[in-house]
Amino acid sequence: MPFKHDTTGKTQTGRLTYENTEKYIEIDGINIHYHEAGEEHPDTIVFLHGGGLGASGWFNFYLNIEPFSEHFRTILIDMPNFGKSDVHIHTEIDATTLDCNILSSFLKKKGIEKASLMGNSKGGGDAIQFSVTHNDQLDLLALMGARTGPSLFDPLPHEGTHLLGDILKNPTIEQVERVLHLFVYDDSAVTESFVDMRWKSVQASEEHRKARLASKTGGTNWTGRLHEVTQPTLVLFGAYDRFAALDSSVSLMRHYPNSELHVFRNGGHWVQWENADEFNGVVLEWALRQKSL
Repeated sequence: MPFKHDTTGKTQTGRLTYENTEKYIEIDGINIHYHEAGEEHPDTIVFLHGGGLGASGWFNFYLNIEPFSEHFRTILIDMPNFGKSDVHIHTEIDATTLDCNILSSFLKKKGIEKASLMGNSKGGGDAIQFSVTHNDQLDLLALMGARTGPSLFDPLPHEGTHLLGDILKNPTIEQVERVLHLFVYDDSAVTESFVDMRWKSVQASEEHRKARLASKTGGTNWTGRLHEVTQPTLVLFGAYDRFAALDSSVSLMRHYPNSELHVFRNGGHWVQWENADEFNGVVLEWALRQKSL
């Protein structure tokens, strides 16, 4: 497929663009930027981006919004201190709790009673906590390269996670290129245009970067409460992921009582981009099957 490794931020057909899908909404005094398509569908799915400097809803998921919007009201949200959402320093609560509170209020303000979540990496951590603390607002749950609690086998932090921390403190284009290579299995996917797109996103994130460094970090290990979440759950993992461990995904599958695990053999931390066609097919088939039961 010609758009499998698209590095320009364009969707498969170009029908949906950054500009014709972007919106803003004020949540708890914070201006939140997001993209929305497929509003005619009754069921909603929200994509939650990762935590790397320069990440955003569109940057992470522009190759997923078109296929999903054919079946779901599809939302790519920028959390505070990401994308074009507001700068927000938070010292009383950690970023994951803030994100969950923002998402809960966002759904209520949009009139969405329940939503399915697709969380990647940090976004997976957001989705895990949301599944426990805002369970009444959850429909289906999909997690990719996510974890709660430490890996039993991999040394922590992972290579990619450590580099993301370095970039947050002192970003350089060389580090950005290196981390993009760590995101994927196939190095040829990381082209000059892709590095340039991410670097421009990083450069535009300077105030977000400062706010994140000044804000509270950390989070909660929710493993002991995942058994409470009865909604259908799909756990996804790229076999060459250098930001998360396979045993973390196995643990999620074992602890969520109504779950499945899918491993992408030739994928890394960004299967939604690197393996876009396969990812879209696997997740959509699963989600539509669950909705038909």
